[in-house]
Amino acid sequence: MKNWLAKHYSDIVLSIGIVLTPVIPVLLTVGVMVVADFIFAIYRQYKVDPKQITSRKMSNTITKLLTYTIFIMVIFLFEKYVITDIVPITKIAATLICLTEIKSIDETFYLLNGYSLWDKITSILRRGQSTTKGIIDEVEKKDK
Repeated sequence: MKNWLAKHYSDIVLSIGIVLTPVIPVLLTVGVMVVADFIFAIYRQYKVDPKQITSRKMSNTITKLLTYTIFIMVIFLFEKYVITDIVPITKIAATLICLTEIKSIDETFYLLNGYSLWDKITSILRRGQSTTKGIIDEVEKKDK
């Protein structure tokens, strides 16, 4: 068995890669969101207390990225080969993960600037203001 695995290792890896090819854009999207959250968090910590930046805390991002990747791949395989493509579970899961990361970025933005970008956008959209001047006026009012 060991010899057979060693002989067919590249074939196995290639086969797995081919099966997972359709989920690569979803994985990249989630990865970009995790990296953006990481960059915002590092920048915030640098502004607040640079001595608190440690490799141990940064390694949590790698764990989070690996967990999200494995979760999305498992969900994709389950969706593709068990329940078929009736409901896009993979995209729903990725959307929830991305919304979590967006909220985390927004919280970091709030700690840096004193206001929530998400709240600003939603309040502007609720009032029907969608002009650039309205957005700039709102931000300038908050800064004063």
